[in-house]
Amino acid sequence: QYKDHFNDFTVSFKLIHIADESLTTPFATKLIRQLFSDYHVSLKKPNKSISHHFHSRTPFAALCHELLEMEISQGKRLKDRIGLHGKINCGTMWKFDQFKAMVLKFIGVSASTADKSLADAEHFEVTLGICRDFLNEAISKFPVNMLDGQDYKSQHEAAMFTKVVFTNGLGLLGRSIFDAIVVNGTGDDSFSVFQNLNLPIADKADKFWIKHSVVTHEDHKIVRGSDKRIGALLCQHLKVFPTLELMA
Repeated sequence: QYKDHFNDFTVSFKLIHIADESLTTPFATKLIRQLFSDYHVSLKKPNKSISHHFHSRTPFAALCHELLEMEISQGKRLKDRIGLHGKINCGTMWKFDQFKAMVLKFIGVSASTADKSLADAEHFEVTLGICRDFLNEAISKFPVNMLDGQDYKSQHEAAMFTKVVFTNGLGLLGRSIFDAIVVNGTGDDSFSVFQNLNLPIADKADKFWIKHSVVTHEDHKIVRGSDKRIGALLCQHLKVFPTLELMA
């Protein structure tokens, strides 16, 4: 009955030839993501995670995409635990923009400064290796399996390690550990200090977070701007000398 109604309708499309063996190669994937970002630049702004995920032209963006491919546990890659499109699904630990902000806290610079330093291939590879060491040790102590059930939404809301203030604090902790590595000349295994992590990171309502003013006593809401406090608490717990930003 709708046949005549749609007679004058058209669908516009653009065909782009990619000279590669498939659309899943690193070259093709990178090109498709960048084209998507470029062609949609004037449309309604998507959320930060979508924008960041499809934009991979800068060295820092390339670093984050490399980190997404690292294996973490149980045959999963980090990208399996990241909400690449800014949504929390079953198994999602962090949103992509949240993850990128944490990496910036860890390396201790802005995105623009990171782009300048990471443009050097050798520096890029060294930074990539350090970030992988940090993330491997940190995530190994997170109870991520609690996010894999049908109640993943309520579990994600109840946990502390899923929150933005926690990931920012985690990045500052990682920076503090790295500073100690540089100062003391210790090996990469210094990130193994994460194995001593024994805080109630699965429960934001725990009295520990309330006592230290990270969440409110009445309704257990996250206190805004408590990321540095969390970073300092993590450093104190793991006996790590805090980085300069935590002492400001």
